[in-house]
Amino acid sequence: MSTHQACDSSDLDSFHIEYDAARAAWRSQRARLAVAVVGFVISLFSTAFVAANVTRITMWLYVALTCNLCSIGNVLYTYCRIPLRYKNALTAVAAKADYTSLERLLEAIGFRSPSVRKAASIGVVRVMSSLDAAAASTVNRQTRDSLFALLKRDDPDLVAAILTALPMFEDAAPLKAVTWLAEGQGAARSRPDLQALAQQILPGFQAIAQAKSHQENLLRSSTRPDDTAETALRPAVAGYSDEPETLLRAGGGDGL
Repeated sequence: MSTHQACDSSDLDSFHIEYDAARAAWRSQRARLAVAVVGFVISLFSTAFVAANVTRITMWLYVALTCNLCSIGNVLYTYCRIPLRYKNALTAVAAKADYTSLERLLEAIGFRSPSVRKAASIGVVRVMSSLDAAAASTVNRQTRDSLFALLKRDDPDLVAAILTALPMFEDAAPLKAVTWLAEGQGAARSRPDLQALAQQILPGFQAIAQAKSHQENLLRSSTRPDDTAETALRPAVAGYSDEPETLLRAGGGDGL
């Protein structure tokens, strides 16, 4: 049994549910917070305007103000808890190092919270370290592009892990990024070992790109119109005329 199948799928399902819940809460809480702040401001100005005249209205406005403050506090508490829940979920799934969670981890790297991004990066590093060719072949195009884009990030550990696993994808798409790193750019600027690693795997990606280009050229040539029949029926002798008058004209001779 492979290490991928040994991973408990229920844990991954729980992580995905946690992730989706965190994203939905992140969006909804911002709207609730905006509503609470607007209500707070309206209550504050209304209280200042009528406090000198209407005591009963002022009392109700203070109650509304207190409710808004409580609502804001609750929203902020939940809002601040989301990254923590998200980070805990990412840490749990990162420990599994299961390649099926790669897409979710890549999405989490774009999260605002630094702790969430760090947990997601650790998860990607672990997935890359345990990835094999069979698993790499199942990664879809969108996830691959997101993964290859991380080669431009200034995160040496993450870039090193991706570079190490990159040949298993047998994909020409990261050729420009690998060339860029082989020239000492990006994370390789401060890590000579990354530049050396990129230079080591670069010929393989160049060969893959050349093979792909050759295959595309063959495919294009095979789809061109075939004019063999037209060429075969074309007169072979220059100046030959196939006019009916010429073909039916009697041969010139004295005995005819």
